[in-house]
Amino acid sequence: MSRVPIPSFQRWAAAGDDARGEDAVFAIAILGPEAAAAVPELTKLIHDDRKPDSRKRAIDALGCLEAAGFPPLLALLEAKQRTGDTLVANQ
Repeated sequence: MSRVPIPSFQRWAAAGDDARGEDAVFAIAILGPEAAAAVPELTKLIHDDRKPDSRKRAIDALGCLEAAGFPPLLALLEAKQRTGDTLVANQ
């Protein structure tokens, strides 16, 4: 597990402020798998349909976490496939 402090990045990724949210995704991309501690919070964000911008950023961030980010992304795709929601696959 990572020793990198992740809570600030999680809050930024969920922020309504686009610039700060994008900066958080960029920071997670730089850290890569070292930011794996963010997976639980990012997983919550990808299932929140009320905040599409935060959801997209969380999807992007999980994609940067390599193997640690794949299970929640795969679960989301499978869930959306069952409901016919193709928007997630395009993100």
